[in-house]
Amino acid sequence: MDDPMPATPSLSRRGFLTTAAGAVAWGLVRPAMAARRVVVPRAEPAARTADACIFVLLRGGASQLETFDPRPDHPHGAGVRAIETQVSGLRFAVFLPELAVRARAFTTIRSLTGTEANHERALSILRTGHTMRAGQVIPGLGAALASAHVGDLPGHVVLGGAGQPAGPLGAACEPFRIHDPRRGVPGIVGPRAFTADRRERVEALRALFDGAFAARTGDPQLAARKEVLERAHALLASPALDAFDLTRESASTRERYGNGRFGQSCLLARRLVEAGVPYVEVELGSFDAHRNHLQRARDLGGILDRGLSALLDDLAASGRLARTLVVVCGEFGRSPRMNVHAGRDHHPALFAGLVAGGGAPGGGVVGAGTPDGMAVAERPVTVPDFLRTVGRALGLPDDFEIETSRGRPLVLLGDGQAIDEIVPPGAG
Repeated sequence: MDDPMPATPSLSRRGFLTTAAGAVAWGLVRPAMAARRVVVPRAEPAARTADACIFVLLRGGASQLETFDPRPDHPHGAGVRAIETQVSGLRFAVFLPELAVRARAFTTIRSLTGTEANHERALSILRTGHTMRAGQVIPGLGAALASAHVGDLPGHVVLGGAGQPAGPLGAACEPFRIHDPRRGVPGIVGPRAFTADRRERVEALRALFDGAFAARTGDPQLAARKEVLERAHALLASPALDAFDLTRESASTRERYGNGRFGQSCLLARRLVEAGVPYVEVELGSFDAHRNHLQRARDLGGILDRGLSALLDDLAASGRLARTLVVVCGEFGRSPRMNVHAGRDHHPALFAGLVAGGGAPGGGVVGAGTPDGMAVAERPVTVPDFLRTVGRALGLPDDFEIETSRGRPLVLLGDGQAIDEIVPPGAG
């Protein structure tokens, strides 16, 4: 009997997965993604204030005293000078001169407050509105937005970090992680980019699923594997992939953002939202300075100041800032009192952040802390309230329930109350 596929080499299950993984090396397309279990509804564009979110995570807990709420006249200020901003009565730490002259582009929140001083537990609340629960994966903002995303590119991208798993929302909503955009995305841009030969291999793999191959393998996951290749083919043919290629930006633009990982991540985040990605998390880490804090704060402040300012400028110039919510904060703040090692410890009781675009009023200031920086003095904004405010701006419902792995209902993004002063309802 003649071989029904004489022109195509045989391919085992392992061979399939190896070749498909090589064809789509960056890991976006995989069999598990075939089933999208839950779609979180979003309000229509006219009924929400933002279409996309860039969440700049100051991982480790940035000090409010060396960023957006300095105390130069108090011993807790550690001698760090404050500078005036565009907004009357609002001062930033001296490490943020570029953001200070852009303060009318965003709302500054000086009364964020939480209860959790452990990094991972605090991050869970910031991303999901819920405390961590043993044996359960709770999806957050990125997965919620990705669940309704339609397009060739992923809906939930994390640059420089791990992000929050999608849990019951399904593998299609898992974060697509890029550790360092300066190195390109394996299999998409850079030295491992797709060649014509690799494209032909994807075409050959697609052909294997016609007729005889399906009958021959009897694999119950064949349909899912076929979808892998169909999506791979769509990705390879999609002009949207150019969004990942930073070499398409001019040298002067890349330099303006800063040539480090964070600056280039901000640039890539801008390109991704321009291409229709609804959620990008950009991580700037290493804020957890329990020793020699001030040098770390100075260095990281300069990196944040440059990259974030360039991002805001470009979004504003293109007109996209009006519909893109840019959120900046850490999982908690730092202790106003320096420890014996000249460091600042964890301090969830009071910290600060920024929200730009997407309906947030430019030049707004929400809340204030006590003179010593220890506690909230006016207009407390809890972390769940903050997350709910972001979710409302993006059109996510405040009462959508998902089912946990234990079969129990859980309100997506928690039970916080949106803060109108940060993003007014119906603005934008």
